[in-house]
Amino acid sequence: MNMVRTVLALGLGCLLTVLSACGDDGMENYRNGLGSFDNGYYNVATEYLTLALESGELDTFHMSRAHNFRGISHFKEDRFQAAYEDYIQGITLDDTFYCFYYNLADYYVTTSDIPSAAHAYSQAMDRYPEYPYAPYNRHVANNVLENYAEAERDFAFALSLDPSLGGNYDPTNHIYILAADCHEEVPRAAGLLALARTALLDNNPGGARVLLELLLEDEDAGAESRTEASHLMVQAAYSQAGSAPADDPGFYREVLSLAGQALALESRAPALYYQGVSSLHLGDEDAAHTAFSTLLAEFPEAPLAARIPLAQGEHFLQSGQHSQAVAMYEQAIADHPDN
Repeated sequence: MNMVRTVLALGLGCLLTVLSACGDDGMENYRNGLGSFDNGYYNVATEYLTLALESGELDTFHMSRAHNFRGISHFKEDRFQAAYEDYIQGITLDDTFYCFYYNLADYYVTTSDIPSAAHAYSQAMDRYPEYPYAPYNRHVANNVLENYAEAERDFAFALSLDPSLGGNYDPTNHIYILAADCHEEVPRAAGLLALARTALLDNNPGGARVLLELLLEDEDAGAESRTEASHLMVQAAYSQAGSAPADDPGFYREVLSLAGQALALESRAPALYYQGVSSLHLGDEDAAHTAFSTLLAEFPEAPLAARIPLAQGEHFLQSGQHSQAVAMYEQAIADHPDN
């Protein structure tokens, strides 16, 4: 049983006894501190992280993160001044980490220093422009300050990053979301992909494309992230094309161009599918047949392969070829009777 589980099993009354057995292993205490934090034992986390910081064994990165989590732990227990001091210490060690400024803004909110909170949210945005909760909460601060035009712009920007913020988002819970985000230390590319998927699910392909373009411009993004971003970009463009005027083929030409780029990155199954459906919309049935045939030959089990008869049926229906449309729909039913 590791040290964190020992504390949880024995109770806080035995905390000092357990801590006395920890020794000076900075990283072990750091990990135990994060484990306690994850389980909501913020006082225990504070003690472990203090031992880790006092060990002198942590590098700059882990020292800064230890201050971050100890600060949040203090904040959870209403020790706001101690939280503030940890956030400032963290900033002196790593002023590029957006979480410190976001947490600092939370402190200023608790002290009713709304101008300082708005400034801290701005600093968080400077360091991570795609993090949606910073502009969302700055819009709240700007409303309090009666900066209504700025608040409206912040709100629109936050929604472009995460459309769900316009629905059931509870701003009082953002500290918990922040803690999870900081603890997981999600790579920027993974965060952008997650937000882009959310935007697509919320029928906001334009917002998804903004996020995906940021990812594709990021030189540090890995090949796997770029591949997924590329095929999501094709999907987003196709969604936009579906809402475009029927007599404007430019959108589908853009989809074909993006699909070609996706093919170059070996994101073949979705790229071939969107090549095929876009070719149908452009009236090029031969190109559509080639794309669909290649998809079926290379990826017969791909989920998008099963949608080919439906796409063809829709095309035939819209072009007045009703018998061909019925044949395609019957094929889809025969191939997938359970769906």
